[in-house]
Amino acid sequence: MKKVLVIEDDEAIKNIILELLEAEGFGVMSAINGQMGIELAKTQAPDLIICDIMMPNFNGYSVLNALHLEPKTALIPFIFLTAKVERSEIRKGMNLGADDYVTKPFTRDELLEAVTVRLKKKDFLVDYYSTDIQSKEDGENTIDVNIINSTKEEIIEQFLLKKTQIMARMNTALHMLENCKTVEQYEHYSKIIQDEYKQEIKLINEFTELRSLLTPKNIKLLCQYNLIRE
Repeated sequence: MKKVLVIEDDEAIKNIILELLEAEGFGVMSAINGQMGIELAKTQAPDLIICDIMMPNFNGYSVLNALHLEPKTALIPFIFLTAKVERSEIRKGMNLGADDYVTKPFTRDELLEAVTVRLKKKDFLVDYYSTDIQSKEDGENTIDVNIINSTKEEIIEQFLLKKTQIMARMNTALHMLENCKTVEQYEHYSKIIQDEYKQEIKLINEFTELRSLLTPKNIKLLCQYNLIRE
């Protein structure tokens, strides 16, 4: 069961999020302020954190910065909660390393999509970096592990490159959104952000599907037909 930590000082909003996540089978924990949230993250090791930006004393940015200083919490997917009027805050959060943001008020589908995509991305990257493929299939000779690792690294590089390009376009659109002077401009840059977000979801899904095909047997066939380098 995936565990989600919710850091939110508004009791009503916090309870709504907890109920939605519990209904979907997630394990949940919560904190009413940033300092409590940091301690829970360190001791409970959640799989994902949802954190409000505007909180007294210790805001969401401080929480994110503190977690990035700790090796055990630095890589936990982090989603900001933000009001729609805080467009500049969204860009600031993404620049600090937040993985995503959900605007208030949000729908059930918006929240669950953000959570699901970030957890899927985390599983994808952990699987690639931690799995040591050294197996035999049907009595055949095991393919050189170096070839498998090299193939995995190439795919990771492609994934990260495309991810960086998407984030760059989103950050540019967010910057332009801050300076919009007309409704048309606002709608234009908002659409760019929405489209890039959909592209990121598509990218994660494609690479997750590709992961299931990278068995030693399939890689050996790709090598035989010179589709990947040995």
